[in-house]
Order: sequence, then C-alpha cells, then structure tokens
Amino acid sequence: MTTGGFDKKSESLVDQALAVDPNHVKALMLKATINFNRKDYQQAIANWEKLLAVPGLDAERTKEARGSIEEARRMMSAGK
Repeated sequence: MTTGGFDKKSESLVDQALAVDPNHVKALMLKATINFNRKDYQQAIANWEKLLAVPGLDAERTKEARGSIEEARRMMSAGK
C-alpha cells in the first residue's frame, strides 16, 4: 500500500533518516508530505514547522514550507 507515492519501505527510510538527524531537511519535507497525503494535517504542519526551525534553511524551502502549512490549514478548515 502506498501513501501518495510512498510505500512502507520508503516511509521507513524517511523515519530512519529523521532518527539519525531530526533536522534533516529532505526527510522533514518528505515526512510532512506523507502526513499531508494521509490527511493528517496537524502532523504535516508540525513537521513543516520543524523544517522552518532548521538553522540556515534557504529561502526557497522556507517559502515552500510556509505555503504548505497554509494549504494544510485550508484543508483542515474545509474539513477535507
């Protein structure tokens, strides 16, 4: 079974990367996307907020994370 293109093995690898480095930018982005695709918007937002707290995050990723947070909040408000 996949979650928006992520199978269990892929998700496990993301979780392993986060266990080694909780501030791993790509892993945080992937985990947030997995959560979003599951409609677990609260957890997706939490992961994107963790991403925003990573020191030295570039402007493009910051903009992307903020936009994703807003989209997740809209989806929650719409009850989707």
